[in-house]
Amino acid sequence: MCFTNCKEFLGFHLEANTMVIPQIGALLTNEKIFPEATKFKPERFIDENGKFQTKPELIPFGVGKRACLGEGLARLELYLFAANLFNHFKITTIPSNPPKMAPIIGGTKMPEPFLTHFEKRF
Repeated sequence: MCFTNCKEFLGFHLEANTMVIPQIGALLTNEKIFPEATKFKPERFIDENGKFQTKPELIPFGVGKRACLGEGLARLELYLFAANLFNHFKITTIPSNPPKMAPIIGGTKMPEPFLTHFEKRF
């Protein structure tokens, strides 16, 4: 039951001035939005014409006035880093020791440490 200084949101009663911190990870792993969310599937961002398509639910840099100011630079740097890494190396898992997909939850969500094999392309 909500009283004078209380708001209701999706059945939850929140006192006035309650700080609400959105959990972006819950959105990014929502199976209704991203089927098989824990699997690496870049094709989920390619439309039927083979073009890149954005999804409004993909918000790793936040939204609104709290959005990351460095998003453009970060996206460019991530692209350059990943493209150069994959250009110079063939990266494979070690079949006898595959990575575990159980996440470690802390300040961020990350995979358990795992070994991989880097082979120079040239």
